Amino acid sequence: TPPDWSQPKMHILYAARAAKLFKADFLAELGDFGADRDVNWKYVDLPAVERRYRSQEILLGASSVPVIACNGNHDLRSPKIILPNSHFGKRFIGVQKSNGVNFVTGADESYGYLDFPQKRLRAIFLNTSDFAENNTDKRAWRAITSAQKDFVASALKLPSPEWSAVA
Repeated sequence: TPPDWSQPKMHILYAARAAKLFKADFLAELGDFGADRDVNWKYVDLPAVERRYRSQEILLGASSVPVIACNGNHDLRSPKIILPNSHFGKRFIGVQKSNGVNFVTGADESYGYLDFPQKRLRAIFLNTSDFAENNTDKRAWRAITSAQKDFVASALKLPSPEWSAVA
C-alpha cells in the first residue's frame, strides 16, 4: 500500500531520508506538524500534542543534517491549547543548538538563521504564527512581530558581499 502522506510523521521520515541521499546541507520543516488536531480533524488536548511532538522529535533527531523547524498555525494554538512560541522553538531548534548546531535565534528560538560558510549562504527562518504571549485573543496569532523584523534586518547584514540569504 502507498504511504499515507496526510500523516505528518510520514513526510518527515521521507524528507530526512531524501536529505541524506541527496547530501543536502539542511532540511526545512515548514510547520503544521498538526499537533492541534487528530487524524479525524478533532481538536486534541495537551497530552496528545506532546505525543505528536515526541514522535516528531524522534524523526527529526534522526536526520543526518540540521533541521530548520518552523512552527505553523496548527502547532501551538487551538480552542483547547495555547502554548508559548518557546515550547516549539526550544524543543526543535534549541535541542539542536545544545547538540552543536550553530543556529542564531531570537529569545524564544522560534525564529533565527543558520549559516553555511562553505556555501556562503545564510538560511533565515521566521515564526509567521507569532503573537504576544499575553494576547488572549486566540484568533490574533498570524503575525511577524517587530522583534522578528528587527532580527531579520540584522541577519541580512551578511558577512561579505559574496554571501546570499534565503528565507
